[in-house]
Amino acid sequence: MSSVGNVVVSLIEKHSQNEVIDIMSMAASMGIVVESVEMVTSTDVAIMKQREGEARPKIELNKTNTIEQDYTLVAILLADCLIAPKKAQGDGFKYEIFFLKDLRQYRLTRTFLLATRLAIPEQIINQIDVFGFNIDAYIAKTNYLPGFVNNMVKNSNASFVVINNLLGGMSIDHLFKSPKK
Repeated sequence: MSSVGNVVVSLIEKHSQNEVIDIMSMAASMGIVVESVEMVTSTDVAIMKQREGEARPKIELNKTNTIEQDYTLVAILLADCLIAPKKAQGDGFKYEIFFLKDLRQYRLTRTFLLATRLAIPEQIINQIDVFGFNIDAYIAKTNYLPGFVNNMVKNSNASFVVINNLLGGMSIDHLFKSPKK
């Protein structure tokens, strides 16, 4: 597995706690600040951008978001950043409320596949089609939108995502090193 793949797998392992992954802690360990702010446009729910002179990208979440929206958006934005790190330094990533309304249409995108891997442990993903697994009870344990958890795809774990070249081809080492002072 590539060094990027090893980093992704180690991030998942480091932030796994029982049946959930602490995505906010994962963002912090990557040096990515997450803040709630007033958005200029009321339909905007999240923006990730690395401004000139900043060592790391920053995630801004709309103050009106729910906790479930925030956690889901952070997972998606971290996946975006891992897949296309140069875009975070350029235009950045922006999501509007309409994106969250129908997550099912994005479930097979590489961003969504990686986001669910970053947010949901593989042992849970592997149980989604097991008789007796109560997905509603699992959703209640998490801070994610039901549409996010309900649309995870089995048999595409973090290693699969990395091995099948779903991550960007450039180095993401800058996300895991201390910023230079």
